[in-house]
Amino acid sequence: MSKAEKIWSNDAGKMGAFLLRELKDTGAEWKKLLSDCLEDYKRGTILDVGCGTGFISLLLAQIGCEVIAIDNNAAMLEEAKKISKELDTSNKITFILKDAESTNFTDNTFDAVVSRHTSWLFHKPEKVYEEWYRVLKSGGCMLNLDANWLFPFWGDEEEKLFRSDEALLIKRYGSFRDYYHDTDMMNELKKLPLSYIKRPEWDLKIFKEIGFKDVEIEILNQEKYWNPFMLLRYRTMPTFLVKAKK
Repeated sequence: MSKAEKIWSNDAGKMGAFLLRELKDTGAEWKKLLSDCLEDYKRGTILDVGCGTGFISLLLAQIGCEVIAIDNNAAMLEEAKKISKELDTSNKITFILKDAESTNFTDNTFDAVVSRHTSWLFHKPEKVYEEWYRVLKSGGCMLNLDANWLFPFWGDEEEKLFRSDEALLIKRYGSFRDYYHDTDMMNELKKLPLSYIKRPEWDLKIFKEIGFKDVEIEILNQEKYWNPFMLLRYRTMPTFLVKAKK
């Protein structure tokens, strides 16, 4: 297990608490986004890849979907199961410990595949995207939500912008620590293949090469999806949406 994986395992409870705050702050906007994008797939079965503590899975269940949620972190999955039970969605979600690169699901199983803030962590992203295509039914929908999370380390100017925002946050909210302050963790994450690749342009190209159709990209309106603190913290790393069909 890598350092990052160990930290996320140890912090599963904290991540669960963060999920509950995010649901309260901006959950309605995320739910609307999913509902609008998956309007024709709500009666189907949706695969949530890299579900973590279950944010997307919970919202999918709340709009009526049957959800298969996978993650390779057992501690995160246990937290997700606990929260799902507390929020009365456990009858709509099946959480499974599984690697995204080789899911072993049957071909053409899912009506949609959704992933949020996870694909940047894949060691073999092209292979994962091919797996999404394989397990999707013909006409199925793919939604990939992510960001350039290591943008602050792309160069001096990028880091300067990030540190300037950090100084404003400290002035407004007081001192804080997050994963960006863990040098060892950041150095490990910098080695991932998508850390320094400009996205979503790269994703657009790869999805088309794999065979996805009607590939669209959108940069989300960040004010709708983050609370004021996170909005400033991630100002230089806007979340993008890639949507496509098989």
